[in-house]
Amino acid sequence: MKILLSEIKPKIKAFVFDFDGTIKSSKEPDCLPLELIERIVSAGKKVAIVTASGVSALNGLGQQITRLLLEGNYSTRVYLGIANGMGLYGLDKQGKCELYSYPIEIIDVKKILKAWEKAVSLVGIKDEDLVEKGLTTFKRFLEKDWGRYIPKDYLSLVKSRKGKCFAERLKVTLVMPRSEVFSQVEFVRMVQEEIDKLTGKEKFVIETGDDVFAHVTCWPRMEPKLFALNRIKLELELKDRELVVFGDMPFGNDRGMLIDSNLPYTFTNRYFKKKDVKKPPYFLSGLAERPVLSVYRAVNYLIN
Repeated sequence: MKILLSEIKPKIKAFVFDFDGTIKSSKEPDCLPLELIERIVSAGKKVAIVTASGVSALNGLGQQITRLLLEGNYSTRVYLGIANGMGLYGLDKQGKCELYSYPIEIIDVKKILKAWEKAVSLVGIKDEDLVEKGLTTFKRFLEKDWGRYIPKDYLSLVKSRKGKCFAERLKVTLVMPRSEVFSQVEFVRMVQEEIDKLTGKEKFVIETGDDVFAHVTCWPRMEPKLFALNRIKLELELKDRELVVFGDMPFGNDRGMLIDSNLPYTFTNRYFKKKDVKKPPYFLSGLAERPVLSVYRAVNYLIN
């Protein structure tokens, strides 16, 4: 791995990251995303983040990045893709600029929730079968005031469902069944099938961000994060060999960036069996012990 990093080090001008599980984890609290972003920016490199999170990321992480750029008087722009890249923003010290967004109409949110409930019914999944962390997170979400950021009719659809799901303009998020109860891969397949029946094929896509949540977004005729990555590449005006991508879900919602992009320099901090270890995404050294730290170490090597 060190050999490859040393080969690409002189070429890299931009870093693209997934967020949760890649540069942030509650299990590795010493890895601080804002510090990482500032190190990259201060080294004269570009940064982009594409996360599954929605308005919570835009109004949390997004505002923090803007404040960082203002306080450090950095003239660069940081790109933030939310809802698996179905909303993309340019952040600078003046604030945020929306580059695009692909919302889900309320009538389709209703259909998506109906499709999800059909799959739940077919499998016989009970509330206690769902991942507890997801239920706790969304119950906490429902206690917040989202009035400025999420339309009331979206929120009203999920309040009665008691933390099992959450809806906003750019995505619908579902709490996954525990893997020991039912296959999460099969569950996602079933929900996609039911969504296609109600909305038509290739209109919406469901993708896993981890083993807690699955996210439904518009389908831009390619993996959503790849769609965002392609726009980021246009904005940066860089060659493929001038950027490096990191993600922790090569067969989940990071597939578009890590595999389908066909970029030469993509890395993952999650091990999986692969036929050809000489093809991207490449494994990061130390991923087994400290997966997020392995990303930070790679970045530090590339910018120093």
